[in-house]
Amino acid sequence: MRARTEGTFAGGRGSWLASGRRGYLDVLFKLLRETNPPDPSYSDVFGKVQYQLGHGHVATIEGLVASDRLSLEDGGFIRSNYGNRYLWGMLRTPITARAFATTMVSFSNLSWNRDGVDEQRLLSQPFERVRIADRRTLNVSSLKQHLTVDISDRVSLFGGLEMRGEMAAYAYSRVEKERAMVSRAVVVLDSTNVSATLHPHGTRASGYVSLRLRPTSPVTTELGVRADRHTWTDQLTVAPRANVAWNIGARTILRGAWGHYYQAHALQDLSVVDGDTAFVRAETGRTSRARCGVRRGARMDDAPGGIRTTHHIAARQICQRGRHARRVPGKRAGSGAFRPDKRPGARRGTARALRRRWPYSWWCRARALTR
Repeated sequence: MRARTEGTFAGGRGSWLASGRRGYLDVLFKLLRETNPPDPSYSDVFGKVQYQLGHGHVATIEGLVASDRLSLEDGGFIRSNYGNRYLWGMLRTPITARAFATTMVSFSNLSWNRDGVDEQRLLSQPFERVRIADRRTLNVSSLKQHLTVDISDRVSLFGGLEMRGEMAAYAYSRVEKERAMVSRAVVVLDSTNVSATLHPHGTRASGYVSLRLRPTSPVTTELGVRADRHTWTDQLTVAPRANVAWNIGARTILRGAWGHYYQAHALQDLSVVDGDTAFVRAETGRTSRARCGVRRGARMDDAPGGIRTTHHIAARQICQRGRHARRVPGKRAGSGAFRPDKRPGARRGTARALRRRWPYSWWCRARALTR
């Protein structure tokens, strides 16, 4: 279910937009009248206000609030509640006829709340086997400055700086009890109590610069570098990148890209369930990626019915830490946890997509193969 409204004010110098969505899976499960059905719900609200202050000066304020909830009861219960709240403002300022700056200030609050109980029945009575409570929050404040300079019709320079302040909070507890029948009585054979309370915080400073060149009309190249420093890992990373696009026909573009990408350990991603309290340095997540692709077909502004096909071939060399997971044995069968596999490796694959434009939308079909 969706709703949207928009309009203008101040003689057309300002505009506004508001939209909202709500999932309907919870309504569907109730209509099915199943026993102990899951109760999922999702909703979000987005708002935007834009105003033209003067010649070329444009101010924008946007906000987004989203909520995702799930409740399930069957031999215990599972309840989760994820919330996302974002607010950001932007100011686009022309400096000269060929240069402009964009300043953005943003605030975000993310929360993850999970509760669960697993029961076992002994002597026809329910007993709690496992009880879990997991609370996690992240608050981020950010200031970003981006600069674009068109040196000529064939040369453009981009650069920017960003400063982020982040604060996270963890509150995790797990109580686990193993019971059994002994002489017609229920006794506790073993118990486990795990708890963690953490409040990590830090800042991230980032800077980037790239140079876009058009040596000939059909060819566009871009060389850039990005640097990031995270105080919670006390580390500076530098990542070079390169891109090239060759327009070999009226509707065919050949693309290629290469770069280093560092997967920094996010402040809210500590695995406290496994007892982790220290952040991993970014080198363990570095990947080198090379990608080439061909896009052929209609442009976004072509007439309805235009077809666009895209084919990509990608290769990614993972230096130390991959994204696949392995099972880590736990105290008993079934109590292990998934953790990232830290073995070196490589990933290669192809992807193909077919898009067709209709009067008011795009239809898309995609297929990917990786190894």
